[in-house]
Amino acid sequence: MYSWDEPGDRVAIAQMNSELRHAQLDLLSAQCATDRLRLRFSVEDLARYGERDVLRKTIGTAVALHEYYLLLQNEMGLEAATLSEAQIAHAVKRVGDYLWNQREVHFVSGAPLAPRQKETLQAFFSPALLERIRTVELHGRRLPPPPFYSEARALGFDNLPALTHMSSLTFVDVVVFNDLLIDRALFHGLVRAARDPRIRVGIEVRSRSAEDLFGGRTGQAVAARGKVLIASGG
Repeated sequence: MYSWDEPGDRVAIAQMNSELRHAQLDLLSAQCATDRLRLRFSVEDLARYGERDVLRKTIGTAVALHEYYLLLQNEMGLEAATLSEAQIAHAVKRVGDYLWNQREVHFVSGAPLAPRQKETLQAFFSPALLERIRTVELHGRRLPPPPFYSEARALGFDNLPALTHMSSLTFVDVVVFNDLLIDRALFHGLVRAARDPRIRVGIEVRSRSAEDLFGGRTGQAVAARGKVLIASGG
């Protein structure tokens, strides 16, 4: 088992979390592809007319992934779910304020998607979303850590995502790239933006980002609580 006190283990932990972030992005792509199937075709039609070999392999992969991540969830236990209702509400507000403030900062300098990009992505995302999205390239300047990270660390959250090492981050309808625009990172940024078709209010985006930033069961609690608070104007 790794120990944060061992310098060699710290390198391995950093590599592990990098691989974990890549796995998360790949799973988001798979979720997006599955959502397209679910929206276009009924379960009955897929089960009856879908290629049997492809279905079996896909189902087998999904079941294996479910079992693996369920093991991880059980191993995590309840230690992360330690925030009170008041702390969860505060976390939701801080995350929401950060996302919207960053959206306002970067939207003014954002560029719309090029015709070539829209043509490539229109099979995956709605025209309305592609028209609205703006992109910003920071050319290596890097996004600083959110101001609430210090509070989160004080509460015991040590494994917060390092934004400076991420290819991009989505602020509602603005995808900000720490360096240059990369097609793969753009796709995943759009997946995040498309999670909520009501992007004009950003309820799901704000609460989901709380889940992403805090992680584990606490992040899920923050996300669930955030949907209620933001939807009610809290």
